[in-house]
Amino acid sequence: MNTTGEGLVRWASSFGEAVGQVAQSIMADKVVDGMRPVRALIRLAKKYSADRLERACARALRYDTAGYRSVKSILAKDLDELPVEDPTEPSGQKVFRFQRQGRDYDPAVSLSSLN
Repeated sequence: MNTTGEGLVRWASSFGEAVGQVAQSIMADKVVDGMRPVRALIRLAKKYSADRLERACARALRYDTAGYRSVKSILAKDLDELPVEDPTEPSGQKVFRFQRQGRDYDPAVSLSSLN
């Protein structure tokens, strides 16, 4: 069993390049100890297969959501089976517009003045 972060990243990389990149991203996050989420990421290969894990990690990287929870959610919802679309904005948010105009939500505008 790998007991260092570097060893875990190497182990994760053995499942695929994208898996290794997600593992590096998790380990680089200084807010949490990355050992446990990287081990959980590797365990996903047993439950879903290494090929699906690689596709899910590639998808998470594409949408800039490289983390254990994101990859697990992608696998659970079978999103790794869908084609990867290009996000229209760097943040990954699709461009959309509200059905109602913004003035409908402005608390300074009274409803009686809209009629």
